[in-house]
Amino acid sequence: LCGAMHAMYILDQEMEMLKEHCVMIIKPLRDVISNNFEENCKTELELMNELVVVDDEKRTIEQSYKEKLKSVESQLSEMLPKQQTVEDDNEEGSHSSEDDEEDDDESYADEHSMEDI
Repeated sequence: LCGAMHAMYILDQEMEMLKEHCVMIIKPLRDVISNNFEENCKTELELMNELVVVDDEKRTIEQSYKEKLKSVESQLSEMLPKQQTVEDDNEEGSHSSEDDEEDDDESYADEHSMEDI
C-alpha cells in the first residue's frame, strides 16, 4: 500500500509538471494567435478604409467626367445646327456656282464658236 501511494504521488507530481509545461507552451502560442488575429483585423480595417477612399475618388472622377461629357454634348448640340446651316448654305452656293460654271462654259463655247466663223 505504501508503494502504491508513493507511485501515485510521483504520478501526480509528473502530471503537475506536465500541465505546467503545456501551459508554458500553449500560452505563447495563444499570444501569437491573438496578435495575428489583431493584425489581421487592423489590416482588414485599413483596407476597408482605403477602399472607401478609393470608391469616393472614383465617384468624384466619374461625376466630373459625366459633367464634362454633358458640357461637350451641349457644345456639340449647339455647334451641330450651325454646321448644318453652313453646310446647307454651301450646298446652295455650290449649286449656284455650278450653274455659274455651266453658264461660263456655254459663253466660252459661244465665244470660240463665233471666232471660228
